[in-house]
Amino acid sequence: MPYPPDVADYATGLDQIRVAATEAGRDPGAITPSLFATVFVDEDPRRARREMTEYVESNYRLPMETISDIQVLITGTGEQVRERLATYVDAGARHIALRVGTLHQETWTEQLNQLAALPLPR
Repeated sequence: MPYPPDVADYATGLDQIRVAATEAGRDPGAITPSLFATVFVDEDPRRARREMTEYVESNYRLPMETISDIQVLITGTGEQVRERLATYVDAGARHIALRVGTLHQETWTEQLNQLAALPLPR
C-alpha cells in the first residue's frame, strides 16, 4: 500500500509492481492497486492545513515539510480533497485507505461524517 505524495511517482511505482509480478510469473491484474492517504477536510483550507500540521508534527515528531515529502497528505475543501484523490484513481489506484489527520476525537468524528458524505472517486 504505497503512499508517495507525487502522483507520477505513484504511477511509476505501480508500473514497476506490475512488471515485477509478470517477471515472477504472477498475474499483475490480480494485484489491487491501493493508496494510503491522510486527509483533513475543511472549507477553510488554512485551518485544514493547521490541523494537519498539528497532527503530523505530534504523531511523527518531525516537521510537516519532511512528512509531506514522503506521504500523501491532503487538506482543503471537500472538493479539493476529492479532486486530489481522483488524480490517484486516474493513475491506477483502486482501493484507497484514508486516515483522518486530527488529534481531537470530536473533530475526528466530524471528519468521518464529512468523508462519508463526500462523493469520492471510483
